[in-house]
Amino acid sequence: MKASRSVVACLLLIICAAMAGCTTLADAKLGRGTGQSRIYPVGQDVVWKYLPGIVQGVGLDYVDGNRLEGYALAQRGLGLFTYGENVAIFVDPGADLSSTRVEVVSKRSLATNITATNWEAIVLDALSRALPDHSSQASIDLGSAVPYLDDHGQDGYRRWLTYGEHRAFAISADGSWGASSDKPDLEGSANAASERALYLCRSTAKEACDLYAIDHQVIWQRHNDIGTSE
Repeated sequence: MKASRSVVACLLLIICAAMAGCTTLADAKLGRGTGQSRIYPVGQDVVWKYLPGIVQGVGLDYVDGNRLEGYALAQRGLGLFTYGENVAIFVDPGADLSSTRVEVVSKRSLATNITATNWEAIVLDALSRALPDHSSQASIDLGSAVPYLDDHGQDGYRRWLTYGEHRAFAISADGSWGASSDKPDLEGSANAASERALYLCRSTAKEACDLYAIDHQVIWQRHNDIGTSE
């Protein structure tokens, strides 16, 4: 009898722990500011146009989109190897009307589910591949036109704009980047700066890197498809 009570008590403790570790779409929405973000060189209308299809394309259910409040909700339900995930996507204006900041917050439906998928980079990468881009026509000084970068990358690009001659900036579709210039520890040539920028980008990138700009000219074009320099 005592053994039976102990088993029941243990089961109740397990159930309570599981319930305490559960998350909902509301929890994902409350996670604003804690996820991964990236800035895209398109207006918010373009992001909203593509977002439902992109979300569904990566394997999530698009639950709701609230353009007025700037968020969308998505989730994956219970499956053979997962308890599912809850995802919130926040769409905010960038530095100007021609850019948009997107943040993705991914929460496990059950906190103890170590096999749950983190959808943050997956959704951002899918947006990077799908959104139209006009960067090849951008001014060198228009940082908001540089694709794939998050806030940290944008800060890095602005610092790079203050560098002297023989400078290069490289980007990757996963948000990685590399910045280089003619500093004392580098050879004084644009070619050396380009190689250094690509090296720095590749040191953290999970996708191929390509040069975005050299000296005072944007050379990156969408049809390069990130990887022609590999």
